[in-house]
Amino acid sequence: MADNKDSKQRARTPKEVKRDRQSKAANARNRAARTKGKNAVKAVRAPLAAGDVAAAESALSNSMSTLQKLAQKGVLPKRTVARRISRLAKAIKSAKG
Repeated sequence: MADNKDSKQRARTPKEVKRDRQSKAANARNRAARTKGKNAVKAVRAPLAAGDVAAAESALSNSMSTLQKLAQKGVLPKRTVARRISRLAKAIKSAKG
Protein backbone atom coordinates (compact mmCIF):
# COMPACT_ATOMS: atom_id res chain seq x y z
CA MET A 1 0.00 0.00 0.00
CA ALA A 2 2.92 2.33 0.63
CA ASP A 3 4.00 2.28 -3.02
CA ASN A 4 0.52 3.28 -4.22
CA LYS A 5 0.72 7.06 -4.70
CA ASP A 6 -3.00 7.78 -4.77
CA SER A 7 -5.64 6.31 -2.52
CA LYS A 8 -7.98 5.31 -5.35
CA GLN A 9 -8.02 1.75 -6.57
CA ARG A 10 -6.37 1.42 -9.95
CA ALA A 11 -7.75 -0.49 -12.91
CA ARG A 12 -5.96 -3.74 -13.52
CA THR A 13 -7.56 -5.59 -16.41
CA PRO A 14 -7.26 -4.22 -19.95
CA LYS A 15 -11.00 -3.63 -20.00
CA GLU A 16 -10.82 -1.55 -16.82
CA VAL A 17 -7.83 0.40 -18.11
CA LYS A 18 -9.65 1.25 -21.35
CA ARG A 19 -12.85 2.21 -19.52
CA ASP A 20 -10.86 4.45 -17.18
CA ARG A 21 -9.13 6.12 -20.14
CA GLN A 22 -12.45 6.66 -21.96
CA SER A 23 -14.09 8.01 -18.83
CA LYS A 24 -11.34 10.56 -18.27
CA ALA A 25 -11.52 11.72 -21.89
CA ALA A 26 -15.31 12.07 -21.80
CA ASN A 27 -15.14 13.91 -18.48
CA ALA A 28 -12.66 16.43 -19.86
CA ARG A 29 -14.73 16.90 -23.02
CA ASN A 30 -17.96 17.39 -21.08
CA ARG A 31 -16.34 19.76 -18.59
CA ALA A 32 -15.12 21.97 -21.44
CA ALA A 33 -18.55 21.87 -23.07
CA ARG A 34 -20.34 22.83 -19.83
CA THR A 35 -17.94 25.76 -19.45
CA LYS A 36 -18.76 26.84 -22.99
CA GLY A 37 -22.45 26.75 -22.08
CA LYS A 38 -21.91 28.86 -18.97
CA ASN A 39 -19.94 31.40 -21.00
CA ALA A 40 -22.75 31.54 -23.56
CA VAL A 41 -25.24 32.44 -20.83
CA LYS A 42 -22.86 35.05 -19.40
CA ALA A 43 -22.52 36.59 -22.89
CA VAL A 44 -26.24 37.43 -22.74
CA ARG A 45 -26.43 38.37 -19.05
CA ALA A 46 -23.50 40.84 -19.15
CA PRO A 47 -25.00 43.22 -21.75
CA LEU A 48 -28.35 43.00 -19.98
CA ALA A 49 -26.76 44.07 -16.71
CA ALA A 50 -25.13 47.00 -18.53
CA GLY A 51 -28.48 47.94 -20.10
CA ASP A 52 -27.51 47.11 -23.70
CA VAL A 53 -30.57 45.18 -24.85
CA ALA A 54 -29.58 45.14 -28.53
CA ALA A 55 -26.25 43.43 -27.77
CA ALA A 56 -28.02 40.95 -25.51
CA GLU A 57 -30.48 40.08 -28.29
CA SER A 58 -27.70 39.43 -30.77
CA ALA A 59 -25.83 37.31 -28.20
CA LEU A 60 -29.01 35.33 -27.48
CA SER A 61 -29.05 33.64 -30.88
CA ASN A 62 -25.45 32.48 -30.46
CA SER A 63 -26.19 31.31 -26.93
CA MET A 64 -29.25 29.41 -28.05
CA SER A 65 -27.24 27.62 -30.70
CA THR A 66 -24.46 26.72 -28.27
CA LEU A 67 -26.87 25.45 -25.62
CA GLN A 68 -28.90 23.42 -28.11
CA LYS A 69 -25.74 21.73 -29.35
CA LEU A 70 -24.93 20.74 -25.78
CA ALA A 71 -28.37 19.17 -25.44
CA GLN A 72 -27.99 17.39 -28.76
CA LYS A 73 -24.66 15.92 -27.71
CA GLY A 74 -26.07 14.83 -24.36
CA VAL A 75 -23.85 17.06 -22.25
CA LEU A 76 -26.87 18.82 -20.72
CA PRO A 77 -30.44 17.55 -20.45
CA LYS A 78 -32.74 19.08 -23.07
CA ARG A 79 -35.14 20.44 -20.45
CA THR A 80 -32.30 22.20 -18.68
CA VAL A 81 -31.30 23.83 -21.95
CA ALA A 82 -34.90 24.81 -22.71
CA ARG A 83 -35.23 26.36 -19.24
CA ARG A 84 -32.03 28.38 -19.61
CA ILE A 85 -33.00 29.67 -23.06
CA SER A 86 -36.47 30.55 -21.81
CA ARG A 87 -35.09 32.50 -18.86
CA LEU A 88 -32.68 34.41 -21.07
CA ALA A 89 -35.45 35.32 -23.52
CA LYS A 90 -37.71 36.33 -20.64
CA ALA A 91 -34.98 38.57 -19.20
CA ILE A 92 -34.48 40.29 -22.56
CA LYS A 93 -38.22 40.78 -22.99
CA SER A 94 -38.58 42.35 -19.55
CA ALA A 95 -35.57 44.61 -20.18
CA LYS A 96 -37.17 45.89 -23.38
CA GLY A 97 -40.11 47.29 -21.72
